[in-house]
Amino acid sequence: MFRLLLLIKRVWLWIILLGMAFHANAKDINYVVIADQARPFQIENNGHDHSGIITEIVQNIFSGDDWQIKIHTFPYKRMVSMLESGRIKRWITYGSPEWKSVRVQSEHLSEYPLVTVKHNLLSYQQPGFKFTKIEDLYGKTVIVLLGFLYPGLDPYVESKKVKVMWVKGYEQAFRVLKRLKDDAFILEMAFRLKYNLKKNKEPLDQFQFHNFSLIIPDYQVYFAYSSDMDPETVSFMNQRLKAMHDSNAIDAIVAHYD
Repeated sequence: MFRLLLLIKRVWLWIILLGMAFHANAKDINYVVIADQARPFQIENNGHDHSGIITEIVQNIFSGDDWQIKIHTFPYKRMVSMLESGRIKRWITYGSPEWKSVRVQSEHLSEYPLVTVKHNLLSYQQPGFKFTKIEDLYGKTVIVLLGFLYPGLDPYVESKKVKVMWVKGYEQAFRVLKRLKDDAFILEMAFRLKYNLKKNKEPLDQFQFHNFSLIIPDYQVYFAYSSDMDPETVSFMNQRLKAMHDSNAIDAIVAHYD
Protein backbone atom coordinates (compact mmCIF):
# COMPACT_ATOMS: atom_id res chain seq x y z
CA MET A 1 0.00 0.00 0.00
CA PHE A 2 2.85 2.33 0.91
CA ARG A 3 4.56 1.63 -2.42
CA LEU A 4 1.33 2.33 -4.29
CA LEU A 5 0.92 5.70 -2.56
CA LEU A 6 4.54 6.53 -3.28
CA LEU A 7 4.04 5.65 -6.94
CA ILE A 8 0.91 7.82 -7.14
CA LYS A 9 2.78 10.76 -5.60
CA ARG A 10 5.61 10.32 -8.09
CA VAL A 11 3.18 10.23 -11.01
CA TRP A 12 1.44 13.41 -9.80
CA LEU A 13 4.79 15.12 -9.31
CA TRP A 14 5.82 14.10 -12.82
CA ILE A 15 2.55 15.51 -14.25
CA ILE A 16 3.01 18.79 -12.34
CA LEU A 17 6.63 19.16 -13.46
CA LEU A 18 5.72 18.32 -17.04
CA GLY A 19 2.93 20.90 -16.95
CA MET A 20 5.28 23.52 -15.53
CA ALA A 21 7.88 22.80 -18.20
CA PHE A 22 5.25 22.93 -20.92
CA HIS A 23 3.82 26.15 -19.50
CA ALA A 24 7.30 27.68 -19.43
CA ASN A 25 7.67 27.01 -23.15
CA ALA A 26 4.36 28.69 -23.98
CA LYS A 27 4.63 32.16 -25.50
CA ASP A 28 2.99 34.98 -23.60
CA ILE A 29 0.69 37.37 -25.46
CA ASN A 30 -0.31 40.46 -23.50
CA TYR A 31 -3.73 41.40 -24.83
CA VAL A 32 -4.71 44.97 -23.94
CA VAL A 33 -8.39 45.85 -23.47
CA ILE A 34 -10.04 49.27 -23.21
CA ALA A 35 -12.22 49.45 -20.13
CA ASP A 36 -15.95 50.04 -20.61
CA GLN A 37 -15.88 52.20 -23.76
CA ALA A 38 -14.96 49.71 -26.51
CA ARG A 39 -18.08 47.51 -26.57
CA PRO A 40 -18.81 45.44 -28.65
CA PHE A 41 -15.18 45.28 -29.85
CA GLN A 42 -13.99 44.58 -26.32
CA ILE A 43 -16.51 43.73 -23.60
CA GLU A 44 -15.52 43.37 -19.94
CA ASN A 45 -17.00 43.66 -16.49
CA ASN A 46 -14.60 45.42 -14.12
CA GLY A 47 -11.67 43.74 -15.81
CA HIS A 48 -13.31 40.29 -15.92
CA ASP A 49 -15.70 38.25 -18.11
CA HIS A 50 -13.98 39.27 -21.34
CA SER A 51 -15.74 38.89 -24.68
CA GLY A 52 -16.41 40.98 -27.79
CA ILE A 53 -15.47 40.95 -31.47
CA ILE A 54 -11.74 41.68 -31.11
CA THR A 55 -11.43 39.54 -27.99
CA GLU A 56 -12.98 36.49 -29.66
CA ILE A 57 -10.66 36.85 -32.65
CA VAL A 58 -7.65 37.02 -30.32
CA GLN A 59 -8.84 33.97 -28.39
CA ASN A 60 -9.39 32.05 -31.63
CA ILE A 61 -5.98 32.89 -33.07
CA PHE A 62 -3.96 32.24 -29.92
CA SER A 63 -5.87 29.21 -28.68
CA GLY A 64 -3.97 26.07 -27.79
CA ASP A 65 -1.16 25.17 -25.41
CA ASP A 66 1.52 27.03 -27.35
CA TRP A 67 0.14 30.37 -26.19
CA GLN A 68 -0.76 32.02 -22.92
CA ILE A 69 -2.99 35.11 -23.21
CA LYS A 70 -2.63 37.63 -20.40
CA ILE A 71 -5.37 40.27 -20.43
CA HIS A 72 -4.71 43.82 -19.22
CA THR A 73 -7.64 46.24 -18.88
CA PHE A 74 -7.19 50.02 -18.72
CA PRO A 75 -9.19 53.19 -19.35
CA TYR A 76 -8.35 54.42 -22.84
CA LYS A 77 -5.87 57.20 -22.00
CA ARG A 78 -4.07 55.05 -19.44
CA MET A 79 -3.89 52.24 -22.00
CA VAL A 80 -2.14 54.52 -24.50
CA SER A 81 0.21 55.78 -21.78
CA MET A 82 1.10 52.24 -20.66
CA LEU A 83 1.83 51.07 -24.20
CA GLU A 84 3.87 54.15 -25.07
CA SER A 85 5.95 53.75 -21.91
CA GLY A 86 7.04 50.24 -22.91
CA ARG A 87 6.06 48.84 -19.52
CA ILE A 88 4.08 46.06 -21.21
CA LYS A 89 6.00 43.77 -23.57
CA ARG A 90 4.73 41.64 -26.46
CA TRP A 91 1.33 43.28 -26.45
CA ILE A 92 -1.53 43.19 -28.91
CA THR A 93 -4.65 45.33 -29.20
CA TYR A 94 -6.50 46.87 -32.13
CA GLY A 95 -5.78 49.94 -34.23
CA SER A 96 -5.97 51.56 -37.63
CA PRO A 97 -3.71 53.51 -40.01
CA GLU A 98 -6.36 56.24 -39.77
CA TRP A 99 -5.45 56.86 -36.12
CA LYS A 100 -2.15 58.53 -36.97
CA SER A 101 -2.07 60.69 -33.84
CA VAL A 102 -1.83 57.55 -31.66
CA ARG A 103 1.40 55.86 -32.71
CA VAL A 104 0.89 52.68 -30.69
CA GLN A 105 -2.39 52.01 -32.51
CA SER A 106 -1.24 52.90 -36.01
CA GLU A 107 2.43 51.95 -36.40
CA HIS A 108 2.70 48.15 -36.30
CA LEU A 109 -0.45 46.60 -37.80
CA SER A 110 -1.47 43.14 -38.97
CA GLU A 111 -1.30 42.31 -42.67
CA TYR A 112 -5.04 41.61 -42.82
CA PRO A 113 -7.84 43.71 -41.32
CA LEU A 114 -10.21 42.60 -38.58
CA VAL A 115 -13.36 44.51 -39.52
CA THR A 116 -14.50 47.50 -41.57
CA VAL A 117 -16.01 50.29 -39.48
CA LYS A 118 -18.68 52.77 -40.52
CA HIS A 119 -19.56 55.96 -38.68
CA ASN A 120 -23.11 57.11 -38.10
CA LEU A 121 -24.80 60.15 -36.65
CA LEU A 122 -27.52 59.25 -34.19
CA SER A 123 -30.46 61.59 -33.76
CA TYR A 124 -33.34 61.38 -31.30
CA GLN A 125 -36.97 62.06 -32.26
CA GLN A 126 -35.97 63.80 -35.50
CA PRO A 127 -37.63 61.59 -38.17
CA GLY A 128 -37.53 64.40 -40.75
CA PHE A 129 -33.81 65.15 -40.43
CA LYS A 130 -31.51 64.10 -43.29
CA PHE A 131 -27.75 64.47 -43.24
CA THR A 132 -26.50 65.35 -46.73
CA LYS A 133 -23.64 67.80 -46.07
CA ILE A 134 -21.51 69.03 -43.19
CA GLU A 135 -23.39 72.32 -43.16
CA ASP A 136 -26.35 70.40 -41.73
CA LEU A 137 -24.39 70.27 -38.46
CA TYR A 138 -23.35 73.91 -38.30
CA GLY A 139 -24.46 75.37 -34.97
CA LYS A 140 -25.35 71.89 -33.67
CA THR A 141 -23.65 69.83 -30.96
CA VAL A 142 -21.93 66.56 -31.81
CA ILE A 143 -21.57 64.22 -28.83
CA VAL A 144 -18.46 62.02 -28.91
CA LEU A 145 -16.68 59.65 -26.50
CA LEU A 146 -13.83 61.08 -24.48
CA GLY A 147 -10.40 59.97 -25.70
CA PHE A 148 -11.45 58.41 -29.00
CA LEU A 149 -10.54 59.60 -32.49
CA TYR A 150 -12.92 60.83 -35.18
CA PRO A 151 -10.77 61.44 -38.30
CA GLY A 152 -12.35 63.94 -40.69
CA LEU A 153 -14.30 65.86 -38.07
CA ASP A 154 -11.37 67.88 -36.67
CA PRO A 155 -11.29 70.71 -39.26
CA TYR A 156 -14.92 71.60 -38.55
CA VAL A 157 -14.37 71.51 -34.79
CA GLU A 158 -11.24 73.67 -35.00
CA SER A 159 -13.10 76.26 -37.10
CA LYS A 160 -15.88 76.20 -34.46
CA LYS A 161 -18.50 75.54 -37.11
CA VAL A 162 -19.46 72.35 -35.28
CA LYS A 163 -19.60 72.16 -31.49
CA VAL A 164 -18.33 69.02 -29.78
CA MET A 165 -19.29 67.67 -26.37
CA TRP A 166 -17.04 64.96 -24.95
CA VAL A 167 -18.65 62.38 -22.65
CA LYS A 168 -17.25 59.41 -20.73
CA GLY A 169 -19.69 56.71 -21.82
CA TYR A 170 -22.79 55.76 -23.75
CA GLU A 171 -25.30 56.17 -20.90
CA GLN A 172 -24.23 59.79 -20.54
CA ALA A 173 -24.27 60.26 -24.33
CA PHE A 174 -27.87 59.03 -24.59
CA ARG A 175 -28.97 61.25 -21.69
CA VAL A 176 -27.45 64.36 -23.29
CA LEU A 177 -28.93 63.51 -26.70
CA LYS A 178 -32.42 63.17 -25.22
CA ARG A 179 -32.07 66.45 -23.36
CA LEU A 180 -30.85 68.47 -26.35
CA LYS A 181 -32.92 66.63 -28.99
CA ASP A 182 -33.10 68.85 -32.10
CA ASP A 183 -29.75 70.50 -31.37
CA ALA A 184 -27.52 67.45 -30.91
CA PHE A 185 -26.34 64.18 -32.44
CA ILE A 186 -24.10 61.34 -31.28
CA LEU A 187 -21.24 60.50 -33.63
CA GLU A 188 -19.85 57.00 -33.27
CA MET A 189 -19.09 53.73 -35.05
CA ALA A 190 -22.30 52.05 -36.16
CA PHE A 191 -21.21 48.83 -34.38
CA ARG A 192 -20.98 50.62 -31.08
CA LEU A 193 -24.16 52.64 -31.43
CA LYS A 194 -26.34 49.64 -32.22
CA TYR A 195 -24.85 47.45 -29.51
CA ASN A 196 -25.05 50.08 -26.77
CA LEU A 197 -28.59 51.16 -27.65
CA LYS A 198 -29.68 47.56 -27.15
CA LYS A 199 -27.55 47.11 -24.02
CA ASN A 200 -29.10 50.21 -22.44
CA LYS A 201 -32.60 49.09 -23.50
CA GLU A 202 -33.26 52.30 -25.40
CA PRO A 203 -36.44 52.48 -27.55
CA LEU A 204 -34.90 52.00 -31.00
CA ASP A 205 -37.91 53.41 -32.86
CA GLN A 206 -37.20 56.85 -31.36
CA PHE A 207 -33.65 57.05 -32.78
CA GLN A 208 -32.50 57.58 -36.36
CA PHE A 209 -29.18 56.55 -37.92
CA HIS A 210 -27.52 58.77 -40.54
CA ASN A 211 -24.58 57.67 -42.67
CA PHE A 212 -21.51 59.82 -41.90
CA SER A 213 -19.17 58.41 -44.58
CA LEU A 214 -19.27 61.77 -46.39
CA ILE A 215 -17.03 63.13 -43.61
CA ILE A 216 -15.45 59.97 -42.15
CA PRO A 217 -15.12 57.40 -44.95
CA ASP A 218 -15.42 53.75 -43.97
CA TYR A 219 -12.05 52.34 -42.89
CA GLN A 220 -10.55 49.11 -41.62
CA VAL A 221 -9.42 48.14 -38.14
CA TYR A 222 -6.40 45.84 -37.70
CA PHE A 223 -4.43 44.19 -34.94
CA ALA A 224 -1.91 46.63 -33.49
CA TYR A 225 1.10 45.09 -31.76
CA SER A 226 4.31 46.12 -30.00
CA SER A 227 7.62 46.66 -31.76
CA ASP A 228 9.21 43.85 -29.71
CA MET A 229 6.85 41.18 -31.07
CA ASP A 230 8.97 38.50 -32.74
CA PRO A 231 8.54 37.94 -36.52
CA GLU A 232 7.44 34.34 -36.02
CA THR A 233 4.49 35.37 -33.85
CA VAL A 234 3.53 38.15 -36.29
CA SER A 235 3.65 35.69 -39.20
CA PHE A 236 1.56 33.14 -37.27
CA MET A 237 -0.99 35.83 -36.38
CA ASN A 238 -1.32 36.93 -40.00
CA GLN A 239 -1.72 33.35 -41.25
CA ARG A 240 -4.43 32.58 -38.71
CA LEU A 241 -6.18 35.87 -39.43
CA LYS A 242 -6.28 35.10 -43.15
CA ALA A 243 -7.63 31.61 -42.42
CA MET A 244 -10.41 33.10 -40.28
CA HIS A 245 -11.38 35.43 -43.12
CA ASP A 246 -11.28 32.60 -45.68
CA SER A 247 -13.59 30.45 -43.53
CA ASN A 248 -15.94 33.38 -42.76
CA ALA A 249 -15.23 32.84 -39.06
CA ILE A 250 -14.81 36.57 -38.47
CA ASP A 251 -18.13 37.33 -40.20
CA ALA A 252 -19.78 34.86 -37.82
CA ILE A 253 -18.25 36.57 -34.78
CA VAL A 254 -19.36 40.01 -35.97
CA ALA A 255 -22.89 38.75 -36.66
CA HIS A 256 -23.12 37.50 -33.08
CA TYR A 257 -22.78 41.07 -31.80
CA ASP A 258 -24.83 42.82 -34.49
